[in-house]
Amino acid sequence: MARVFFINSKGKHILVLDLSSMTDVKDSVRIIDECEEMIMRLPMKSVCLLTDVTDSSYDMIGIERLKNFSKSITPFMLASAVVGAKEEKKMIVDILEKISGRSIENFASRNDAVKYLSSF
Repeated sequence: MARVFFINSKGKHILVLDLSSMTDVKDSVRIIDECEEMIMRLPMKSVCLLTDVTDSSYDMIGIERLKNFSKSITPFMLASAVVGAKEEKKMIVDILEKISGRSIENFASRNDAVKYLSSF
């Protein structure tokens, strides 16, 4: 099953980074690497990114990778949304916003996140 893929909504291309239900941080880091490589091939300020972290696990290595990922992709981002960021994950999203200097909107469902990202 692909974990990094595009969906189309209302004529907009939305890149999905699906980390949902991932418990092995090494696998998560590999998926983040794949997503970063894909984003780096796209035009600046063109990417609408939906990241799903529902029921996923992180450790310090995973958090550091997310911080580096967030910084490196910022020039390519048009809009960002996250699904499944509750409790401690919400704090991580807050840190990523501060590090990257951009807004990462938090949603309860993928449908809501897609609606939001489709508006760009």
